Amino acid sequence: MEKLVLAYSNRYLDYNFGPWHPFKPYRERQLVELLREHGLLGSHVDLVEPEPASDEELMLVHTRDYIDYVKNASINGVGYLDYGDTPAFRGVHEAAAIRVGGTLLVTKLVNEGKYVHGFNPGGGFHHAKPSEAAGFCVYNDIAIAVKWLRSHGVRRVAVVDVDVHHADGTQAVFDSEDVLLISTHGYDGRFYPGTGWIDEDGVGAGKGLKVNIPLPPHTGDDIYSMVIDEIIKPMLDRYSPEFLVLQFGVDAHTGDELGS
Repeated sequence: MEKLVLAYSNRYLDYNFGPWHPFKPYRERQLVELLREHGLLGSHVDLVEPEPASDEELMLVHTRDYIDYVKNASINGVGYLDYGDTPAFRGVHEAAAIRVGGTLLVTKLVNEGKYVHGFNPGGGFHHAKPSEAAGFCVYNDIAIAVKWLRSHGVRRVAVVDVDVHHADGTQAVFDSEDVLLISTHGYDGRFYPGTGWIDEDGVGAGKGLKVNIPLPPHTGDDIYSMVIDEIIKPMLDRYSPEFLVLQFGVDAHTGDELGS
């Protein structure tokens, strides 16, 4: 059985918007504790410690001005980085950069052939755009990993995003690039972020490679199974990616307070 490599650092816990905020950083630590309790670390899962992503790595997607803006907010620790979902706090830049570092680390290890599968439980910040934060997301680790792969000779990269919210930030980054992005998400005209209708299918070189699958409230396993079998799998077979990036978005779970 192939081992999985998992990136985790206790510094993930620093990505903390406060006790009232729905984003709970202790989830990732609990996962590692569960893996340890069940004897899976070392036998089935290799745990690796990431380093923070460098400014150069962040700039694969984000602008210099935006990174400087986050750094200033990281010093002052007041206000919001966006319209009200993503509070600033002291050290927010460092806390976000270490999580990007985790995604980059497992990406690099898989790309080097050392592992078949890698997982960063502290990643998935798909709302962040090149020059703005959104929806609890400061830096878009998904897009940065894809940009890193393409800059290292991997041309055919596919992203499958099953978060309950549309991958709007990732789509904004790759809308005109020949990266396959498939996003399943809640959509009823009001649900956050309000984008991701079927007509958003890319432009230029990206035309037809942005596949949005809007789903109604209370969508269950039966619909997800049909979507996977009849849409996602055939699209992946046709595109034949060299590298597959998955954004698992646990908020699609039936009991999550941010889903439906």
